[in-house]
Amino acid sequence: MSFDPILSSVVTHDRDGRPIQQHAWCDWCEDIRSHSPTPGHRCAHCTRADCPYRRFGYTLAPAGKAATPEAVRPARIFVGARSSLAHHLGTVAPAMRNAFLRPLLGPNLERRIGSARVAARTGLWWIDPDVFPAEGEAKARPRMRPVVTGSDVASLLAALYGLALGVIAVRLLEAVTGLKLDAHAKLAIAAEVEASQARQAEGDR
Repeated sequence: MSFDPILSSVVTHDRDGRPIQQHAWCDWCEDIRSHSPTPGHRCAHCTRADCPYRRFGYTLAPAGKAATPEAVRPARIFVGARSSLAHHLGTVAPAMRNAFLRPLLGPNLERRIGSARVAARTGLWWIDPDVFPAEGEAKARPRMRPVVTGSDVASLLAALYGLALGVIAVRLLEAVTGLKLDAHAKLAIAAEVEASQARQAEGDR
């Protein structure tokens, strides 16, 4: 089986409008990758040993123009320093294997993280951004706040970390089982999870 992962990228331009670089977000490394502005296949600049792109590389598909590489970063629910999901899963992996996520979330949870309220109940979770305003700011009216919601732990982690659901599924599988998947398996599992998500979303319309 061959893999040619495609990453959406944005192209930055100089003051004269000439393209100078293109930038893509790597879900596996949780970081920006920058290359020359021409589209096509690239050897990965990824440094994480467990990133499958290190073996296969990826094809960049420019999706638009950005003033800065920061525009490539996925939208984050929480404002502040980026926190690595891979690091946290590695930290709690023994507990996850022993009790399959219960130490991580528990049956019921409500917690303030930054300006947001994160709540989880059996079979449901939701995030209210900007519930807790900074000092001197007006509290957002509840009806004006977008609420991010779902029913499973994988989609919650995807929302919290701004990562693709397929990447979340692979990392959870490795953390819970202790398996170390090779690059082929990681990309195949991630692709199937995302295809299943797309089929389900299509069925819900």
